[in-house]
Amino acid sequence: MNDRSAPGSRDREGTERRILAAARLVLAQDGSAGFGINAVARAAGCDKQLIYRYFGGINGLIDALGADLAEGWADRLGKPDATAQSYGDVMRDLVPRVVAALRSEPLMQKIALWELSDGSSQVQQLARARSRATSTFVQEARGDLSPPDSVDAPVVNALLIGGIHQLVLAAQASRTYTDLSLATEEDWTRIEKGLTTMIDRIYAV
Repeated sequence: MNDRSAPGSRDREGTERRILAAARLVLAQDGSAGFGINAVARAAGCDKQLIYRYFGGINGLIDALGADLAEGWADRLGKPDATAQSYGDVMRDLVPRVVAALRSEPLMQKIALWELSDGSSQVQQLARARSRATSTFVQEARGDLSPPDSVDAPVVNALLIGGIHQLVLAAQASRTYTDLSLATEEDWTRIEKGLTTMIDRIYAV
């Protein structure tokens, strides 16, 4: 049995945390094109052999980074409202959380952008980790609740989440989207109200 309180175990945990923090930094600064074992090792101030030893190589490091980012994303989403009485309630609870989480997390914004422009397996791994965390929120919140039979929930939810991604990314680039201002908190309150109206109309069927 591993003794997680042993000095060697603590040293390893500390090194793993440092490597993951360095991986986040390299990804944020250099993007997926600049992400690699050597760059992360330099940023972490460690021998690259430690990354192979602890993570098994680049794929294992990406998996661990994805899990770390997903955990942070889940923390930002928080615990779902336990009083939901319908599937629409679940989505009404989720959508403003996704807006707030994405607006407050620059690295997730970059991953969302790369997801559209970079087909690399590394980016797709990270995007899937975020999606799994969101799906876990929905599954925990909905319990036995189901969407109306006439609504294709995966399509509707993808459109809602995709629309949020587009608006958040547009806010970083130009602070507008078509003629819609994205510059102030009042603008985002208006957007959340619009999303809630959509959810109410669709899921009230």
